[in-house]
Amino acid sequence: MKKVTLLALVALLVVSFSGLAAAAPVQGTAQTPGNWYCPYYGQTYNNLTDDQKAQLATWQQQALEQRTQMVQKQVEWGYMIQA
Repeated sequence: MKKVTLLALVALLVVSFSGLAAAAPVQGTAQTPGNWYCPYYGQTYNNLTDDQKAQLATWQQQALEQRTQMVQKQVEWGYMIQA
């Protein structure tokens, strides 16, 4: 009886792993830093207008300032130490 149970468990594992392998997405082209796929902006923002690039730069600057303020508060509250 133990042999049958063990064989059934092994068969169940094999079937489950083969199902996972069959359901996995097909690997496309290599995802190297020069070959990333981003349908909206692209890797180097080639299809953005100058106004969009300027707006994106201001958002990035605002995000940087907020992160800096968060780190300063964490240092102030003692959650982090300033290096």
